[in-house]
Amino acid sequence: KLEEIRKQREYEELDGCTFKPDTSRSKVSAPSGPIVIRGFGRHLERQEMAIKQQQELKEREEKVFKVNPAGPATLFTAPKPFALHKTYHSEQRSKRIRDALLQQEREVCTFAPKTNEGQNRELIARMLDESGDTTAQYGDEYGGGDYSVAGAEAEYYR
Repeated sequence: KLEEIRKQREYEELDGCTFKPDTSRSKVSAPSGPIVIRGFGRHLERQEMAIKQQQELKEREEKVFKVNPAGPATLFTAPKPFALHKTYHSEQRSKRIRDALLQQEREVCTFAPKTNEGQNRELIARMLDESGDTTAQYGDEYGGGDYSVAGAEAEYYR
């Protein structure tokens, strides 16, 4: 019942309105030329620029971070055994060359230090020479001998 009263009041309020639109006319015709919207061209241009920037960024990231490396699947070269020709003669030749180089190094070493021990040894050797043959009594250990650096090195590396 309340609902009916509300509808009645609404009708009475609208009954006093005099405006009645004419809706029987035809619709507005579409314009014959292109529709101009201000800023639309700039909007499309910005969208294209944004897409281009995204593509450039993606390319840089792929290049720098190697997301999809364009190259061989392995990063390292697989080692292969050497096929060097080894014969008995080449081993002999390399041994001769090594020996010749070692001999050259020994010839270059001419340093013979003068130490107190060396002076004592010479003094003892002179005293023993005066008394007799030292090699017969004591062997080569106390008499003479090669005390150069090259000789010491040779003894050390044997």
